[in-house]
Amino acid sequence: MGSASIIDFIADSPVEISALVFSHLDNCDLKALRLACKKVADLARPRFKRVFISASPLNVHVFRAVAGHDTFRHDVREIIWDDARYEKPPPPDPRFQDEYEDDDEDERPPRGVPFWYFKHCKDNIEYLESREFKDFKTLPQHLETSKQLQAQMPLDVTYAHYQILLAQQDQVLSTSADIAAFEWALEKDRFPNLKRITLTPATHGILFQPLYPTPAIRALPYGFNYPLPRGWPAGYAEDRSPIEPWDREESKNKWRGFLHVIKILARQGSTRIPELVFDGNQVWSGLTCCIFHAREPCVEYDELVSVIKKPGFTTLILNLMATQQEDNNYLAFRNGRLRQALEADLRHFSLETDEEGSRDDTPFPSHWVLDHFIPLRSIFPVEAWKNLAHFGLSRFLVKQQDLLDFLSALPQTLQSVELSFLWFMKDNGNYRELLFGIRDDLGWQNRTVRPRLLVRDHPCVMLAGRAVWLEDELQEFLYNDGENPYAPPSLEGMMGPDEELMKFIDVANVACGFHAGDPSIMLRTVRLAKQHGVRVGAHPGLPDLFGFGRRRMEIDPEDMYGLMLYQVGALVGILEAEGMKLNHVKPHGQLYFYVHKDEGIRDAVVRAVNKFNVPLYGLPHDAMKAACAKYGVALVHEFYPDIQYDETGHLAPVKGEQANGKIVGQRLEDFARDGHATTAEGVRVDLGFGDLSKATLSICVHSDFPTALENAAAVRQTVDRVFNA
Repeated sequence: MGSASIIDFIADSPVEISALVFSHLDNCDLKALRLACKKVADLARPRFKRVFISASPLNVHVFRAVAGHDTFRHDVREIIWDDARYEKPPPPDPRFQDEYEDDDEDERPPRGVPFWYFKHCKDNIEYLESREFKDFKTLPQHLETSKQLQAQMPLDVTYAHYQILLAQQDQVLSTSADIAAFEWALEKDRFPNLKRITLTPATHGILFQPLYPTPAIRALPYGFNYPLPRGWPAGYAEDRSPIEPWDREESKNKWRGFLHVIKILARQGSTRIPELVFDGNQVWSGLTCCIFHAREPCVEYDELVSVIKKPGFTTLILNLMATQQEDNNYLAFRNGRLRQALEADLRHFSLETDEEGSRDDTPFPSHWVLDHFIPLRSIFPVEAWKNLAHFGLSRFLVKQQDLLDFLSALPQTLQSVELSFLWFMKDNGNYRELLFGIRDDLGWQNRTVRPRLLVRDHPCVMLAGRAVWLEDELQEFLYNDGENPYAPPSLEGMMGPDEELMKFIDVANVACGFHAGDPSIMLRTVRLAKQHGVRVGAHPGLPDLFGFGRRRMEIDPEDMYGLMLYQVGALVGILEAEGMKLNHVKPHGQLYFYVHKDEGIRDAVVRAVNKFNVPLYGLPHDAMKAACAKYGVALVHEFYPDIQYDETGHLAPVKGEQANGKIVGQRLEDFARDGHATTAEGVRVDLGFGDLSKATLSICVHSDFPTALENAAAVRQTVDRVFNA
């Protein structure tokens, strides 16, 4: 069936079927489809769930066009005010006329292109490279970025186009055309179903990857590298100028969109817009905290409070710039004005700051570090939030017990909570213990509606917009006896009691740096094993240092093949340097589960092991045996006495208390009788080892369990007594 006949088929299908197909297409695809087939043009309407307004004549034109359309305007639910404005050239400074004279010849900008523009464009590319880090180059965003980088326009051409954009922006700013369009649309109720207004400086995102594809951004030339506009102060703290007091007009005007939007909304007699979002965390920005400790009276503060307290207002998502607040001991959170502003019947509230880390995490002497902890109930008026459904707190300093007390005071209407990028005061908790407290002390399990919990946390490298995202794992832990996704404190260095364990074991599995360890730890462990006469196997895992390789990740099999070669190859190099040989390969954690349950990953792992000519340690399942036979890899069958098995003969997730030496010894003795294991329900399951006297067998003990030494001693004693007697 050709493309034309497919389109005809869709056009002639029942409305329900064609509507389902159209629902999966964005407006660009819908436009192409409408142009391709006249019959479809009447069926496939563009969707305008949100519209954009900014200091761009194109955005203003499209905004007014949608607002004036008798059909499209009824679809609009959100207005996004893009407050990012193109940067004007800084005034010339005669002291720096030859600012790049010392640079290499190749680093000089083309004739006619100022150095500041050249530097911004160069920094854009370097930032893209830094964001790739250990990413797979086949990710869609990297593929698209690579195409645009290859199609980059000459810098003098981009600068000429940038000048045009600046001129267009000046035209809008001088006439206030964007403000007039916004005010007209609201006063004339052009969007009768409008629910939300979002103000953001982050529209342009990062180079070639905008956060919002506004009409103006979509109209930019392909491969256009330019200084990304923000409008609001943005970027890492060390890159920013000091935040000026709010009573200066020059300072206020940096938040131009906020000034006009809040004035227009405050003027409305009743609430027409129930939701207000101040965005910016994606680029380390937000609404300035200065508004909450500005000299009184402060018109903008009063207008904001007026909007929040209007009957029917339900949602406030507040990204605040708190960087440099330490200079006044976080006065914006202590003086009560933020709390006063929030004394409203909110349904949804989130606060996120632009703080980059707790000062308690710095190497400064203790007398340099201010105790800027602020009790949460002194900031947030819980007693006023009788119908709150969502609470979010991100990038904030907390004490565990204070946070638990605060959560316990939230109303029964609570449906979801986000606690992301939190820092805990020294000796006052951590995420792992916080999760236990939420599960055990708040009684959420007994509620009719169990609140969902979301935590975003930093991976090993902190990048704006990047996080480890925990949600399903938290629901399993809170409500289904799942494992706490945060490793115990003993695993912070991802090392067990290696030296003490060596006297009990014959073979050591050495982590290869992706889920735990690093080159120094690997070298130290190899030398320790050599000293004790212990053979060494590779223990590769998923690229998940934060979660110790025990969380689900989607990985292409070919990428997994490369990861295996990379990790095992690194350990082989260290072993050869110490005069040792690789004994085997054994996948770790979630990768171990994937190998036994995912055909593509299993094939990739076994194929990689084949390149090192060593055995693979795994469970004696038929699929594993077949994959190893395919590539000529010897399979050593493993038994785990410190983990229970399920009724299918697979390892069960670790729940509750972990096994001790007595339990481990008994399980191993039971297994030695007939190759069976006992499930949590007391059912004996054949694990597929066959005749144990003929099996190539390995008994595995986890070194990261709190009872690891006790378990290893019990296994050593049982093995010597039962298997080696």
